[in-house]
Amino acid sequence: MKAQQIQLVQDSFNLLSDETERVSALFYQRLFDINPSLRSLFSQDIAVQGAKFMRTLSMLVWGLHQSDRFTTLAHEVGQHHLAYGVRADYYQPVGEALLWALQQSLGEQFTPDVEDAWQAAYDLMSETMQSPPL
Repeated sequence: MKAQQIQLVQDSFNLLSDETERVSALFYQRLFDINPSLRSLFSQDIAVQGAKFMRTLSMLVWGLHQSDRFTTLAHEVGQHHLAYGVRADYYQPVGEALLWALQQSLGEQFTPDVEDAWQAAYDLMSETMQSPPL
């Protein structure tokens, strides 16, 4: 990712700091609309899962500028996903749901440049999560 894209992702994520519950609720609502079968992967209260999701996303977002830290964390998250039964084909609807939730939450601030930056960030996250740890 380019430095400017990382900055756009971090700046836009910072705008959502007071809306994490809403963002995660929108994300899971959209994810289950796209692929209802994914609901079975989540055994706990979706609000609790949403808080975990937002914490993990936050760590990944703020780690984007530190390649080693980001890679280590993304690999750990990917290994956890494998243990929970996450398959490679699940990453596409997750990315779609994430970008939709961000668009809904950021409104006009979700410009084409911000969208492109988030798409690049999600692509990097999902590719790193799915790659074997070093």
